[in-house]
Amino acid sequence: MSLCFLLKIYCLTCYLLLLFLFVSAHICFFLFFISYLLSLRIFAGFSYYVGSAGCLVGASVFGEGNLHAQLMFIGEGPGQVEDETGRPFVGPAGQLLDKMLAAINLKRDDVYICNIVKCRPPYNAVPKPEYAEACMPYLRMQVRCIAPKIIVCLGKTAVTHILKDTSAMIRIHGKVYDKGRFKIIPTYHPSALLRDESKKRIAWEDFKVIRDLLEDKDA
Repeated sequence: MSLCFLLKIYCLTCYLLLLFLFVSAHICFFLFFISYLLSLRIFAGFSYYVGSAGCLVGASVFGEGNLHAQLMFIGEGPGQVEDETGRPFVGPAGQLLDKMLAAINLKRDDVYICNIVKCRPPYNAVPKPEYAEACMPYLRMQVRCIAPKIIVCLGKTAVTHILKDTSAMIRIHGKVYDKGRFKIIPTYHPSALLRDESKKRIAWEDFKVIRDLLEDKDA
């Protein structure tokens, strides 16, 4: 074989190898992107959904925060300010929650915050069971995506639908419930603390339980 022919074979081989690597890299990136979408971590911030309860909302309050958070807060549902901004816990109750987080050396960016229902209930009422049931698949997906170590139920609505417990909050707050691989802690909703400031001391004790459990590497 002539040297010129061998050089042509060599160049063609190099070209095919580079083409293979180029195509493989793009395929790998595409597969990674698809798997990322399927993992639904991006879904955790998705703000448009149609609920089977008949709720069609262009700026639903889905949730926000650290997608790798060890601590997840679940409240009842969005209020007026949340409905207007599309963000959870940004009204007076949310401002109090920020202060409570700061008291245990945490910021909103350290946790994930969402609600049982993703739409503001009519007249800001307690969500009807059918509304909560319609939103539960979204909440379950959020929990699977975030995979937190601790879930804090803020208020009775969250406790009722997550722990299936209808006991009075005074009896169950601050207790640690093991549910699968999650530690679940009920406590008062910040709006309840705004209505009755005497409960703030009780909630502070609950948050110290949360802090200690979060710092416990063996928990």
